[in-house]
Amino acid sequence: MGFLLEIRAEIEPTEDKEKVIKAIKNIFPYVEISVEDNIIYGKSNDGSSLDRFFELIKVQRIVDAALRYLDRSTTGNVVEIKLNRLAAYRNSVNFSSSARLPIYVKITTEHWERIRRELEKCIMS
Repeated sequence: MGFLLEIRAEIEPTEDKEKVIKAIKNIFPYVEISVEDNIIYGKSNDGSSLDRFFELIKVQRIVDAALRYLDRSTTGNVVEIKLNRLAAYRNSVNFSSSARLPIYVKITTEHWERIRRELEKCIMS
């Protein structure tokens, strides 16, 4: 397996499903979205699905903090993170371990070190 991006976000009864989808698409515009019951799922097998995510990290100048968070969230070939949904709706990346109703993101790749090095290059530029 080369790359798999999986996303999950629960929808509260008072929430607008389309706004939650927009929050996900703001960060990961190329994921395929499906909705089952009150859960939104996103999936992609294309590594370029992370491009917008990394672009926002660079623009927000949070590369160092992002690398530390991603490192702590990595086990073998799997990276599991939580993103703040409101920040994502506003086109911003905000990592959160305590966010209420986060966007759950799971990245499975054999090439995490190469992806990490690409992100590290953002510090230099």
